[in-house]
Amino acid sequence: MTKKDVPDDLAAAIAGSAAAAAAWAALSASCRREYVTWVEEARRPATRQARIAKAVGMIPEGRRQ
Repeated sequence: MTKKDVPDDLAAAIAGSAAAAAAWAALSASCRREYVTWVEEARRPATRQARIAKAVGMIPEGRRQ
């Protein structure tokens, strides 16, 4: 998965957290894809933003989506 495949809003949120950015870089491509799919499946903008915020907290903990 390239940086191009990650939605801009998710990429910005991850970049805003040093811990999330370091953990994201260490994730496998399949795990990254799970997070991207989960965020992109949100139907409402509010749900999408909530999922992005939750992902930024989950990624440094090593939790999979």
